[in-house]
Amino acid sequence: MAYFLVSEEVSPTEAIIRRRINFSFRLLIASFSSYQIFDFLFSPIWIHGYIWSLNQKVDLELSTKSAGDIFKHQLSVCSYSERLIYSTLLVFIIWIFFLISGFWNENRTIWQLLRLSIIIGVLTAISRCLQTKQRLYSAIHEGFYAYFLIFFTGLILTLQVSERITDSNAEVKSTSIIKSNFVLGSKKFL
Repeated sequence: MAYFLVSEEVSPTEAIIRRRINFSFRLLIASFSSYQIFDFLFSPIWIHGYIWSLNQKVDLELSTKSAGDIFKHQLSVCSYSERLIYSTLLVFIIWIFFLISGFWNENRTIWQLLRLSIIIGVLTAISRCLQTKQRLYSAIHEGFYAYFLIFFTGLILTLQVSERITDSNAEVKSTSIIKSNFVLGSKKFL
C-alpha cells in the first residue's frame, strides 16, 4: 500500500505545497534542536556550562555559588522565551547564510558543510578570544557552539534523503521485476 503518489502523478501546485510543508517542518526541527544545543552547552548544570559560567565577566562572584544559583542568575538575565526566540533567530540567520553561500541551489556535500562550519567556528572562537581578553575556555566553548550549531542546523535544513531513497527503491523494483520475469522465462525488461 503506497502512502504517497509517485512523482509523475503529483501536480505542480501539490509539489510546491509539499516542499513548503517539508521546509516548515525542517525549520521547526532545526529551531528545536538549536534550543536544545544552546540549553545543553550553556547550562551550568553540565560541567562545561558550569566552567563557562565561571569564566564570564559578571558583577557577582560565581565561584562560591552552586550550579542552581548560577542557573537562577542566568534565567534572571535571559528567560526561556528569550532563549527560544534567540535559537529560532539563529536558525533563520543560518538559513539566510546558506542561501547567500549557495548551499540551497547547488548540490553540496556534507564535507563542504563541515568545512564551512569549522571555518565559522574557528573565526567565532578567535573573535571571542579577542573580545574576552585571555579567557580561552570561553572562546573555545563558544567557537565549538558556533561550529556545531551551523553544522547540525545545516544538516537538518539541506539534507535530501528522499531522492536517494526513491532512486534505490526504483532500482530494487526494477531488479525484482527482471528477476521475476527471468523466473517466468520471458525476455521483458523495463
